[in-house]
Amino acid sequence: MSSKELLGDVVVTLAKKARRSMSSKAKNPDQDQFTSHKDDNKSADLGLGSDKTSLSRPPSYASVTTKNEKLTPPQYINTQQPLEGPPSPHTEITESKILDLATSCFPPIPRDAELPPLPKPVLIPRVNPGVHIPFARAWVPELADHAVTPEDLVAFIDNLNVLIRPHVAGRAVLVAALAVGVIPYDGADGIAAALELAAILGMTIINYRRCKKYFGIMNEKYFHPRKLHAKIVNPKRIKKMFNLDKKDTLLTPITEETLELSNQERCIRYMSQWTCQLSFDDLSPPSEQTALLARMAAWEVKHKIAKAEKQAKKSRKRAWKRHMKGKKLKESWLESGRANSLDWLLIQNLDEWEAAQAEKEAKKAKKRGSK
Repeated sequence: MSSKELLGDVVVTLAKKARRSMSSKAKNPDQDQFTSHKDDNKSADLGLGSDKTSLSRPPSYASVTTKNEKLTPPQYINTQQPLEGPPSPHTEITESKILDLATSCFPPIPRDAELPPLPKPVLIPRVNPGVHIPFARAWVPELADHAVTPEDLVAFIDNLNVLIRPHVAGRAVLVAALAVGVIPYDGADGIAAALELAAILGMTIINYRRCKKYFGIMNEKYFHPRKLHAKIVNPKRIKKMFNLDKKDTLLTPITEETLELSNQERCIRYMSQWTCQLSFDDLSPPSEQTALLARMAAWEVKHKIAKAEKQAKKSRKRAWKRHMKGKKLKESWLESGRANSLDWLLIQNLDEWEAAQAEKEAKKAKKRGSK
């Protein structure tokens, strides 16, 4: 049997199993609901730091899924929900419709709004490094001067988190790659690696295109009229923006007070000297359609970073003990590596962004002229 025929059989088998699994779950909705609540309770024990910090604490995503409150505006759409029945204009979901639904619910700017410049830029981090990891749900009081409400900002972040989720087709290919990899057949490892690479590349491209279109629409319709601009920036861009050293860890120094903080909290505390302070208290919970996203985020936080946080705290305490004995205080490479891979959501003054764009274009023109 050729490798192509083998791969086809595997994909067909996986598709049949997936259909049987979905049909069985449809017959037992109560059992699935019980399981989801059980998972919520398991993931709710994840903490994100110590109570000693004076800054507002970023909550676990599991904490918001246990509430039954409803968020009226804005509307949400589950981009991974399978459609049933024949395709029609009312059920067919396209990329453009997803973006329209994600951006159509935000109100226009009031006519009498006064828009003073932001005193500092706004930086909101992801929960953990990774292109598909959600951003923290937060509020910044200074944005109220720009006719931005807490509900609008949280809705903007929630919709962004929906759009950056891994595409269901990419996940299916990853499952197929895993299945092919365990088959005792010559060449199966190569096929599995190729499938995995194709899935990762495909999901990354979809993620990039969705984010680019989403930010383009939101900046044009919502942020630019409020003299603001939003985008995602990496640590390299942040260091350049604030004239920081390339070797800067972007972490608040290790002290006895910061030993129990999470990596995310150390990053937020360090960046607070140049940015507006974030608030994580009294935020509206996600809507019912984004409850699954919140549970997935809590699961990813628990299983992807809990072990890393435990190791980071242990190494931090060991470094502090050595420091108390007179040795030089060193930052863990694991923790500094995570901090230097963490993306941030940046909201800045529109004129600052326009000035940076003009400077960038001038450099390009000068470079072309020198050639």
